[in-house]
Amino acid sequence: MRLVVVDLDGAILTQPFIASLIEAGEVSIVPAVDLAPHLRLIADRAALEELQARITGALGRVPSDLEMVFYGSGDFHHLTVRLLERHHEPVTVVHIDNHPDWVMFPRTLNCGSWVTHALALRCVAQIITVGPSGKDLEWPEFKFGNLKAVVDGKLKVFPWRKTESTVMRKYGDTACWRQRGSRLEWVHLSDRLWTEAAAELVSTLPTSRVYLTIDKDAIRHAEAATNWDQGLMTVEQIEVLIAALARDRQIVGVDVCGDYSAPRVRGLLRRIVSFTDRDSVAVKPEALSINSDTNARLLSAISALASRVVPDV
Repeated sequence: MRLVVVDLDGAILTQPFIASLIEAGEVSIVPAVDLAPHLRLIADRAALEELQARITGALGRVPSDLEMVFYGSGDFHHLTVRLLERHHEPVTVVHIDNHPDWVMFPRTLNCGSWVTHALALRCVAQIITVGPSGKDLEWPEFKFGNLKAVVDGKLKVFPWRKTESTVMRKYGDTACWRQRGSRLEWVHLSDRLWTEAAAELVSTLPTSRVYLTIDKDAIRHAEAATNWDQGLMTVEQIEVLIAALARDRQIVGVDVCGDYSAPRVRGLLRRIVSFTDRDSVAVKPEALSINSDTNARLLSAISALASRVVPDV
C-alpha cells in the first residue's frame, strides 16, 4: 500500500499522525500549494493539467499498488476525478459525504459537480453515495441535482437521516426512493442496524473493484473539523463499511478530504461561492488533533483490511 499526500493547503502535513510517517520515508508527497487558489472550489483547466502532471510524475500513470491519498479540505473534492482517471479497469465508487456533489450546472469541474463528471469516466461502473444529511436533497430539480443518473441506475444516493424531496416531474420508484405524488421519499440508513445495512449495500455493487472516496464532513463534529456543514456518521461506522467492502470486494484506491483549512480563494466567482454556498464554520482550537486522530484511524482501517483480492463478481 502506498500513502500519498497531495499538499494543497498544508492541512495534512501539519498533523501529528503523518509527521512520523514522513520522517520514516513512508509518504509520497505531491507539492501543490501554489496551485490551490486555482483549484479550490472550482478547477481551472491549466492548474488541473499541471496537478495531473505532478501526480503522474510522482506516482506514475497508473497505480502500481493500492494508493491512499490525503489532500486536505473538501473544497478540493473534485480532484477525485483526476485520481479516478488513473484507473483503467471498471470500478464502483463508494462515496461517503454529507453532500451528494451531483449538480449538473454549472458544467465546470467543482466540488459540487464532480460526481456528474466522474459518471462519464469509462472506468466508473456506478457511484454509491452514503451519508448526506443536509439540505441538498430538498428541491433537487431547482438545485440541478442529477436525478436522471439515479433513475438510470448509474448513481445511488442513500441519505443518513429521513429525507424527502419535492419535485415537479414524475420519476417513479428507484432503489433510492419511492415517489409519492410530488415527493420523493428517500431510503435512509440511520434507522437500520448498520452492520446489516453496510453488508447489504456491498452485496449490490456491480464490480469486484471498489474505489473509496471519503469526505469527512459526513462525520459528526466530535470526530471531524471541516470547511462545510457536517453530517451524523461516526468514524466507527465508516470502519464497519470499510470492513464490509474488504470482505467481499477489492479496494483499489482511496482518497480522503474534509480537513479544515482557511478558505483562501482567487477570483470573484470562487469568492461568491465560498461566501454563499456554505454555512459559517466555527473551527475548534483542537481541530488539528481531531482530524489527525480520525485520519490515523482511517489509514489503519485501510492498511489492515484493503489488501485482499477477490474474484470478479
